[in-house]
Amino acid sequence: MQAQPGQIIVHPFHGVMRVQGITTRRLKRGEVDYVELTDLGGALAVSIPVETTDTVGLRPVVTREKIHELMGVLASPADTTCEQWSRRIKAHQERLHSGDNEQLCVVIRDILGTGDVVRGSAEGQMLQYAMGHVSAEFAEALGMSGDEAESLIERAVRGADAPADLVPAA
Repeated sequence: MQAQPGQIIVHPFHGVMRVQGITTRRLKRGEVDYVELTDLGGALAVSIPVETTDTVGLRPVVTREKIHELMGVLASPADTTCEQWSRRIKAHQERLHSGDNEQLCVVIRDILGTGDVVRGSAEGQMLQYAMGHVSAEFAEALGMSGDEAESLIERAVRGADAPADLVPAA
C-alpha cells in the first residue's frame, strides 16, 4: 500500500491511524524508509518499514459498500452453538487477532446477540476491543462520531432496521 502524509489508513491491530510522513533511518544494512503513523487521538505512534506495509496489513478505510456488507454480518443471527465458555473465548480471540473487519463484526454480533454482557468480563473486554476498532473505522468512513457509529452497529445487531437502511447516504 502506498501511504501519503495526511492519509487515514487502518492498521490491523492498532485501528484507524493517520500517516504523519515517511522517514529514512540509517541502519547497519543501509537506509530504510519508514511510514510514521499516529492514532487519531495522538496517543500512539507506530513506525513501519515501507517494504513491510503489505505484510503488516495496512489498508485503506472501508468503503460504504463494504460497510453495507458488514452490516449484513452484524444483522445475521448470532452463533450460539458453542456453549462451552472456553471454546467460545478461544474462537473470539482468534477472530480478534485476525484484524479482519468481518471477523470483528462476527465477535460483536455473537457477544451482543447473546444478551447482557458484563463490561469487565472476558467477553465484555473482547466486545469493547472489537467495537472500538469497527466503530472508529465506520465513523471515519461515514463522517460521523464514534458514538453514532457504535449506535449504528448496536442497532444492526439488535435488528432495529434493515441493515442497508442504517447506513446514511453519501
